Amino acid sequence: MKLQRRVTLAAAAVIAVVGISVGYASVFNNYLQEISRIDQRLNANSVILSKASESALATALLLGSQTDIPVTVAYVTRTGELTVLVESSYAITRSPGLLFLQRTTDNSGPGPGTPAARWRSVPIGDGDYVIFASSSKQVIDQRNGQLRWLFFLLILAIAMGVFAVNRLIRRDIRQIEHLAAQSTLIAAGDTAVKLPAGQGNSEIDELSNSLGLMVENLRSSIERERRIHESMQDFLGDASHELRTPLTSIRGYTEILAGTVSEPSEQQARAFSRIASEIARMDTLISDLLLLAELGEAKPLISESVNLTEMLNLQVADLSELQPARPIEFSADSNVCVQGSSELFIRLLSNIFSNIRRHTAQTDLVKVSLILDGQEAILIVADSGPGLADKFYDQQEVNPFMRFDSSRARSTGGSGLGLSIINAIVDSHSGQIYLERSELGGHKTSIRLPATGDV
Repeated sequence: MKLQRRVTLAAAAVIAVVGISVGYASVFNNYLQEISRIDQRLNANSVILSKASESALATALLLGSQTDIPVTVAYVTRTGELTVLVESSYAITRSPGLLFLQRTTDNSGPGPGTPAARWRSVPIGDGDYVIFASSSKQVIDQRNGQLRWLFFLLILAIAMGVFAVNRLIRRDIRQIEHLAAQSTLIAAGDTAVKLPAGQGNSEIDELSNSLGLMVENLRSSIERERRIHESMQDFLGDASHELRTPLTSIRGYTEILAGTVSEPSEQQARAFSRIASEIARMDTLISDLLLLAELGEAKPLISESVNLTEMLNLQVADLSELQPARPIEFSADSNVCVQGSSELFIRLLSNIFSNIRRHTAQTDLVKVSLILDGQEAILIVADSGPGLADKFYDQQEVNPFMRFDSSRARSTGGSGLGLSIINAIVDSHSGQIYLERSELGGHKTSIRLPATGDV
């Protein structure tokens, strides 16, 4: 529920509660006062009559005719015969009974059969009674009329209160809505948003000023990070290209030197082999750095429909051919297609399966699955090898140029940047990657990519 509606409802609720409490109390207080005034008159008549030792009926007649409140006076004999002595707006048509007469001798109360009357009975000896009765219908009608007016005035007060509250908070509500809309743009990455400076001293103005300062700081941080990222990309690209040239020369001269020695000694042969392996490792590292630098430049990719199922079938077949002793559980939906660069997807799958061949034993189980879930292709590769260190599973994202196991990379001839390259490729295709501990005890890579349908 929006803030304006909540404030309006709160104002209406407060006005209603206060109005009902005060108005209801006032109306019923007035009603009780009028009822009390009738009771006081009836009680006063009963006191005067009880003091009249002789001519009680004459006194009752006199009291019934002289009161400022219309009072009906009736005489009831001990045998229950009823005689009305003075009539008023309230008519007594039958004797109420001895028990009722006895109950109303101490104080006045509601009449028999109707709450719109007040009765007071006075014993006058020999079992006879005099009844003083008065109608409270006018008081009840007055109370009901006041309640109707209270309801009308309450509705009017709520309407006026809601109108006044909306007028008072309209500017702040509009400013909050504007800030919310601008904050949504900021969250979406639009750093060109300009927030108006607050014009007053309200909390909304202070919030606007604070949010404006935050946007400026965010804009500066993003610009600074962009410059650093561009500088790093330029450096990596230039350094990789510059390193490739002397590395090519070193490879050429090494081959020349190896060819000039007709029968190299065992030590020379080992040295040439060592140099060749290090050159190959450096070439792999430079190629990986170049690829990461290119992916980080956010250049538009060559986009085509890529059949991921066919590519995965080839990779699984290669893994089975290269390591026939490895148990493989493989399942894939047919014709799962994604949009992007086929060259990069080949590199992605090659890195995944190269990591399996390099870092797990040939007898370790591998589970591979590819499913089409709505508009999303989900690739899961899990193994029963040693997996990664726990610290890599604790973090939420894969950082660029992160080397997950540099020691193993040196021993296997890799660069140690395989997972970073996989993450960069997935990110460039608007996908997500999750690194988890496999249920098999090793490593599990889960990749989600937007699917395009069958081809």
